[in-house]
Amino acid sequence: MLAALDILNADRLMRGQDAIKIGIGVGTGTVIAGNIGSPSRMNHTVIGDPVNVASRIESLTKSFGAEFLICGTTKAALSAPVPMRRVDLAQVKGQQAATALFEVLRPVAAANTIWLNRFEAGFEAYLDGSWETAERHLAAALDLVPQDKAAALLIDRCRRLKAAPPAVWNGVWLNTAK
Repeated sequence: MLAALDILNADRLMRGQDAIKIGIGVGTGTVIAGNIGSPSRMNHTVIGDPVNVASRIESLTKSFGAEFLICGTTKAALSAPVPMRRVDLAQVKGQQAATALFEVLRPVAAANTIWLNRFEAGFEAYLDGSWETAERHLAAALDLVPQDKAAALLIDRCRRLKAAPPAVWNGVWLNTAK
């Protein structure tokens, strides 16, 4: 989808039009898929918890500036390595358990190991509740890639958590978006 979008956007830019951006969220698990409704009003749909998780993850792509987010269940189901970085441990709306969120990266981004290492160090410190250290590493990642919305988002969280530390911190952020 993203490769096809790149081709479409190249054409749009040549015609003086704005590029189209999309966000993809993927969840994995058992679902019910098929035609639902009456004979006069039939729709093909998919129902199940993984669909809801995917929808919640997709809605978070804008916050993280990510084109493509997957959950930990999807990552565990992969049969081949995919370039990615962990960007959150979140409890999304409608879920009781936290899920790890991973941004699937394009090859150019995945090749920037210094940036990825700084981000990962910051994310680990964030999970541990070492918000000062996390902020320092994430700021270094943001200096390397100024458009890294995930780093900026986590820096903001670190500042908020430092200002009003929770009584108990387990690294899980409650996301109430859609």
